[in-house]
Order: sequence, then structure tokens, then C-alpha cells
Amino acid sequence: MVARKSSKKIASVVADMIEADVLAMLESDANANETVTDTVETNLDALFQANEAAPHEDDDAAPLTLRDIANAFDQESVGNMIVAIGDAFDRRDKFEAREGALGGSYVANRKLVLDNATSVAKFFLALNVSAESVICRKVVENAMFNAKALKKIVELARFTVSGNDKIESVMKCFLACSVAFNRNGSSIVPNEVNKQFISNMIDAERLVKDEALADALREYRGKTVTGGRDTQSSQARNVIDVLNIGSIVSSDNHSRGAIMVNGEHGLIKLFEERFMKAA
Repeated sequence: MVARKSSKKIASVVADMIEADVLAMLESDANANETVTDTVETNLDALFQANEAAPHEDDDAAPLTLRDIANAFDQESVGNMIVAIGDAFDRRDKFEAREGALGGSYVANRKLVLDNATSVAKFFLALNVSAESVICRKVVENAMFNAKALKKIVELARFTVSGNDKIESVMKCFLACSVAFNRNGSSIVPNEVNKQFISNMIDAERLVKDEALADALREYRGKTVTGGRDTQSSQARNVIDVLNIGSIVSSDNHSRGAIMVNGEHGLIKLFEERFMKAA
């Protein structure tokens, strides 16, 4: 149940999210769109009804965070999204079986998502994305969304919903890079710059307040980000892109050569508050 004092702001925020994401939703699976749209519309109806009866003296209250929004959805909505997550994996299982890849990291990371289905469901609802558009996303014909990157989504979901800050260092470093560039007035980070940010980071402790993240940045400083870290950096970009927190764009005549991150996105704000020092 949404607290009455927060209903007006929640309704307004979710309504803005629907308007901002409508084009992205049109590009994903029609059936998945219908499920998510119905779910969000149902919640909006409930929120607006609550708003009619709620006192409006909360207009000057602190703005809602993405965590507030994620935890405002009712049990039925969350349950429906959990079912949608299971359905998406059913479809992907058949795809992976045809491609001969139904095993290994995919099975392990599918289990991780399903074991954390409540947090992931709330996360998807708050972001207004469908399970199908994430789990079954295809950039190339013979591959769906990187199975290993599903772990990053689970970690971001747990962080958003409960504040659990156990997030892979490479993802933290990627987000720290995005925040640093946004603070300098640039939302577009070329892939090479993103990778080298970790290696060439100077005075990491001046930017981050989390000691573990500062240690990770110091550890990577001066090292070449290649091989496995190259793949990890690519996974991080794809996670941000598929969740509509940013988008992969062309740069310097390279298709998909950069990531543009929305510095005002709720997830970025949560990360910045938890891990970064004030600008």
C-alpha cells in the first residue's frame, strides 16, 4: 500500500516515466509491452485514487527516490512481474537450446535472477521495462542479452530495492566514470575513454566516499584494461542501455562507440549518493 502522503508524488513520477519510455517500449515485444503497460496503468489508477483522498500538504517534501518507487508497487503487481520473468526465461530456454547454449553461465545466472525475483520484479517495474525486453533482448540474430550481465542486473536490483551495495567493482567504476563525466558537463563517454578511466584514474579518493570503491579504482590505476575487463566494460554498457538508464550511441564514426548516461536517472542518483563525494 502506498503511503497517502507520498501518493501524489509517486503518481507524478511514474506518469513521467511512462511518457519518457513509450518509444522504447514500442520497440520491444508487443506482448511484453501489453503486460507492463497494464501493470503500470493499474498501479497508476490506484495511485491517483489514493491521491484524491490524500492531503496535499506534502508538496514540499523530499523528492521520491527510485527506491521509494520500487517499493511502492503492490504485491499483485510484483507477482505479475515475477510471472513475466519466468515466462521470459521459458522463451529464452527454447532459444538457448536451439543455439546449443542451454547450460553453463546461462543456467547459473538464470537461477540467480529467479532466486532474487522479487527484487528484480520491483526493479523492472520502477524502471518501466518488461522482463522480455531485458532477458530476451537480441542485438544480433544468434544471441540474446549476455547471460553473465544478468548478474549485474540482479546486483543493481538489490541495491535499488534494499540498499544492498554488493556490486561488482567494474560496474561501480563504470558508474563512477559516468557520474564524473556528467559533473563535467558531458553525458557521452566513448568506449575507450570509459575503459581507460579505470586505468588512469587520479586521486580516486577525491571523487568517491566508499573506501572499497576507492580501493578498486586505485587497484586498476595504471593497468591496461584489456581482455576480461574489456568484456566486463562492454557488459556494463549493455546493462545501462537495456535498462534505459542510458543508451549506446555512435562516436567518432564508430557504431555503438560510446555510452550516453542520463545523469538525472534515479539509479544514478542513488549510486551517487551512496558512493560518491559531493561535487
